[in-house]
Amino acid sequence: MTKASVRGVLMTGAVAVAIGLSAAHPSDGRPAGGSASTAVSEVAALGTEAAELGAISGIVRFESEVPPQKRIRVTADNENCGTHKLSESFLVSPETKGLKNVLVTVEGVVGGSAATPDKQISLEQRSCMYVPHFQVAQLGPEGIAVEIRNTDPTLHNIHAYHGQTTLFNIGQPASGKSRTKKLTTPGVVRVRCDVHRWMSAFIVVLENQPYYTVTDESGNFSIEGVPAGSYTLRAWHEAIGEVKKPVAVTAAETTRLDFIIAPDGGD
Repeated sequence: MTKASVRGVLMTGAVAVAIGLSAAHPSDGRPAGGSASTAVSEVAALGTEAAELGAISGIVRFESEVPPQKRIRVTADNENCGTHKLSESFLVSPETKGLKNVLVTVEGVVGGSAATPDKQISLEQRSCMYVPHFQVAQLGPEGIAVEIRNTDPTLHNIHAYHGQTTLFNIGQPASGKSRTKKLTTPGVVRVRCDVHRWMSAFIVVLENQPYYTVTDESGNFSIEGVPAGSYTLRAWHEAIGEVKKPVAVTAAETTRLDFIIAPDGGD
């Protein structure tokens, strides 16, 4: 397969599904189908914020060709690391052609929910791989502590990059030893092991961004509680890059927006 590029497509027949405010509740003893004023008062009782929120859902999937999961030959430390590893760059569902570990964010929301910072996250060196391979963390004023633990009976190295800049580069003793470093800048952090070159992990550090999710094993995503309005939906993947598409969120509805990945040169 040629190198893939993300092509975001707003599928025809975009779906808007009601997610939940009823005008009357027969179970509470009142007649069904109450007056307009009754419906308004019920919405007010739930809070105006609830009445003004919507959701976005969709899938990130391949249009046709699906990249195979690359088999990596282990050329060092075979006694501890084995003979081969499977790359985690492209984890694709055979049923849906959906791509796992795509970060999806809603950009441009003003006056919505506040983000909850992460004080600490964990990363493990296990069986000569980084676990988890991909994670997202929310930056706060004190930064994010990253505890990196080595459970292998072999020496590893922790080399973290922000773009082309090295954030830290330290040795990691074997058998249960851990190191803790702090992340203080938003962006994509790639973590590698210079001893075992196939080992890599990605940490995306967000700042003041509560409206995000990561695609699941089938490539599906869903972001709820988004204030009604017009925004930009951004999808980012470690091996492909990013694509942005406009999205309109309607109160009490779910807007469907899919991202389709096509080979270079696709329409």
